[in-house]
Amino acid sequence: MERWVDFTSNIADIYPELPVHRIKEDKQGWVAWAKDPSSSKKLINLGVRFTLFDTTIRDTVDCLRRKGLI
Repeated sequence: MERWVDFTSNIADIYPELPVHRIKEDKQGWVAWAKDPSSSKKLINLGVRFTLFDTTIRDTVDCLRRKGLI
């Protein structure tokens, strides 16, 4: 999970036509990133497949548009 400041910025960049409020101040200083890259490798070895964050955003917005929610 990215921070909200990154999340809203990504949506605003991908979909400039949407009225997305950009968060200017990062209030999630407590969010910690994994320091050990081998933790992801363990999950991959177990068969977990990761989806790029931008792909997830695009798929979600497309789904919401198809349903007429945005």
